[in-house]
Amino acid sequence: MPDLTDTDAQQTPATSPRDTPARRPWRLRNKVLLGCGSAVLALAIVIVVFVMVAPDWASVHRVAVQPFPIPGTSVYPGIGAAKFAAVTEGPDGSVVAVGSTSKLIDPTTPGLGGSNAFVVRSGANGKAWSRIYGGSDDDVFNGVAVQPDGTIIAVGYTNSFDGNLVTDSTNEPGAVIAAISPSGKLIWHQTLGNDKTNQFTTVALAPNGDIIVAGQTNSRSLPSNQSMNMLLRFSAQGELLWSQAYGPNRKIEFTSLAVTMTGHIIAAGYSTALPGSGDGFSCAQDQSRCGLIVDITSTGDLVWAKTVTAPGVDQFTGQFNSVSLSGNNIIAVGEIRNNGCWAVMLGPDGNTIWNNTFADVYSNDSKLTAATPEADGNSIIVGFGSLYQEYNQESACILVISLDLSGKTVWSHAIRNDNYTELWAVTTTRGGDILAAGYMTATDSTSSDAYLVALNPDGTMG
Repeated sequence: MPDLTDTDAQQTPATSPRDTPARRPWRLRNKVLLGCGSAVLALAIVIVVFVMVAPDWASVHRVAVQPFPIPGTSVYPGIGAAKFAAVTEGPDGSVVAVGSTSKLIDPTTPGLGGSNAFVVRSGANGKAWSRIYGGSDDDVFNGVAVQPDGTIIAVGYTNSFDGNLVTDSTNEPGAVIAAISPSGKLIWHQTLGNDKTNQFTTVALAPNGDIIVAGQTNSRSLPSNQSMNMLLRFSAQGELLWSQAYGPNRKIEFTSLAVTMTGHIIAAGYSTALPGSGDGFSCAQDQSRCGLIVDITSTGDLVWAKTVTAPGVDQFTGQFNSVSLSGNNIIAVGEIRNNGCWAVMLGPDGNTIWNNTFADVYSNDSKLTAATPEADGNSIIVGFGSLYQEYNQESACILVISLDLSGKTVWSHAIRNDNYTELWAVTTTRGGDILAAGYMTATDSTSSDAYLVALNPDGTMG
């Protein structure tokens, strides 16, 4: 277990606004099951594929995974880059984290090639497993949600023309959505788009169980191979219900999703649209990138779009990395170039309630990466960087902050590891514990290990 040290910190507030619409669809490529002609051919194919790309490898490939301790940390070593991009709690209290690893340290089984999509589940019953999915090129999971029956929904992309995440008859890579059983078996999956530029970045579940996904495409089904930011809605069983594009072409990206109790979809990310290039999606004058939040109905219609800038920042370049809900209000957190951490609360109609930067607490290399609500309406926010008064690489630490409804800091911790660590995801358990995920550089500094940390409700390790 890594050595952790803890330093407290604090912060201050401020404000800013904007609004309006746009849209468009995309083509879905459904799963195609490939049959075998004869018993001999079938056996040969199974042997070759199992050894080389393993369509069923996900069911058997595993590394030693211990039940996840709370509080505590778990590190999953990789050869090359291993990291978690998302973490959540299942309905049974299990911990599920997804990301990618170039190759797991497991002498009994080789990696699939490139980056492998990676899933770890630590069950409430003390049983735990890890699986990799994909083919001979890069395969990555960026987001995760768990359905009420425990089925894991993971989204990301596959760059492989082979393996168990490719689903259409032409074996083309693209954005991928996969349903995985609580034991790690691939139940169904689909790829969308037709080249390596398509990917899904985040996923959330609607109150009725539908699956909401955000991503990007350069799909040939769009005019002139345009690059568009997409939202898609699937049924709980994986049927595509609708897909829509929003904002000016090539100018926006959604990095995070939340769904309200009424079914509205709140998406956040950034815009690089110049003034006048899209109502509600345009940045202010002299801003090359600004935070973006949109409200979309359950049928995909845009209610409002708003770009947000930080108060008192010259030559503003910022983005939101995560969005969550606090009652009917919206919390978005992210980063500002040369000014570090940033957090905003908007009302349900998009009006700004507070707009805070943390430049006097955390240095300008710091960023907030994920937010999740607490039962009392406060928000838990994680990130990484360093304290303002200790600005140097050696003092780099992971940040864990609790903000109240007025945007004031309830408590904060800057936690140092032996090795450089970044957190990119956070959730809270039903018991109030904090689960965060990301990566940690390995001891030799030439690779990284996927990293999970569980903290007490007050952000401490004790």
